[in-house]
Amino acid sequence: MKIASVVCTYPPYKGGIGTAASNLRKIFAGTDFEIHTFTPDYGLETDKEEDQKNKIERIKPLFKFGNGAFLPKLFFCLRDFDVIYLHYPFFGGAELVYLFKLLNPRKRLIIHYHMDVVGLSPLARLLSLPSCFIFSQLFKKADLIITASLDYIKRGSLRDIYKKYSHKFKQVPYVVDIDRFRPEEKEGDIVRLLFVGGLDQ
Repeated sequence: MKIASVVCTYPPYKGGIGTAASNLRKIFAGTDFEIHTFTPDYGLETDKEEDQKNKIERIKPLFKFGNGAFLPKLFFCLRDFDVIYLHYPFFGGAELVYLFKLLNPRKRLIIHYHMDVVGLSPLARLLSLPSCFIFSQLFKKADLIITASLDYIKRGSLRDIYKKYSHKFKQVPYVVDIDRFRPEEKEGDIVRLLFVGGLDQ
């Protein structure tokens, strides 16, 4: 099975969505599945990516703003794949995936919903109008919607979609790699938790 992973950012860019896509690619390494990652080429210096089975294709955007990018070539790249795995949000990419699914209804669409989009600047809100227009239809067309928290979904931007199509949602909680991250010593009964996150402009 061939899977097209579509994501707005990818390492070496530092961010959770790109890291999730990178980890997904590593999970599929050594399996019978092929996963090709499609992401905008933002001109970042990258290491040589030689995995011929699980390729990374960085597409030059026709137009970009922040982490949004319009990639017309992406539409044609998706033809040879059985499953489209869209990391959402991706302004400029999600619209092309929606159009592709509309014209190719037998292709499977999985959406990994990472977060609601809030706090956009006036210009960003204007540029995101196409995404707002297809938002509901995109998720209705999805065969599966993955989220880290159904509680988050029930209270966020997808709450109405969830009420109608709850059978499409699958919760895959965040995990911690305890081989990399584990406490070395415990101080009595005190438990200390640290959250580290990143915010783009």
